[in-house]
Amino acid sequence: MNEISKIEKVRKIMIAFAVMLSLMLVGGIPMIIFGATRHLTALLVFGIIFVVAGFYGAPMVWVAVASTYESKKLFSQIHDGSVTSISDLARLNDKSENQVHLEVKKLIDKKYLTGVALVGDEIVRLSADGKTVVNVSAAITYRCPYCTGPVTMVGGRGKCEYCGSLVSSADFTKEEIQGIEDAFKKFPPKKTDV
Repeated sequence: MNEISKIEKVRKIMIAFAVMLSLMLVGGIPMIIFGATRHLTALLVFGIIFVVAGFYGAPMVWVAVASTYESKKLFSQIHDGSVTSISDLARLNDKSENQVHLEVKKLIDKKYLTGVALVGDEIVRLSADGKTVVNVSAAITYRCPYCTGPVTMVGGRGKCEYCGSLVSSADFTKEEIQGIEDAFKKFPPKKTDV
């Protein structure tokens, strides 16, 4: 069973459960009425249970159903390889990076999304054995344009190890990159506690 069909199967089960809870809410109301007017205590109790379960349970399950659509969308964006960073996914889906990070982690933990791992902000492909990172070999170390600390760029993005600034390869021209590298070979930066 491939990963996308796992998400589909879970969604179908959740839809069935949500419909059942919605029907319990609707069916519980007449059960309460008939149970109360005809002095049928069992019918009245079941009616109350159905209404409470439907009233509180149905919205929660419908929201969970909606999240499976979001999961499928994230899965597709990651699986086709067009998006390789949490920040890009957050921008594409109009969500916070933290929220997207949690959703991607959930997809990986539930084994819906296999063959990838989260390495910081990057989504990297794993080899068939699941232990070797395939596409981090493109990692390049630059110098931060703000504090001159080292920045390991993966997929054109990185985070400074010293000041924490997020850096993109678009922040540099080739000449700047070469000039920064030459300068810091002579004068490597030192970390301060300031």
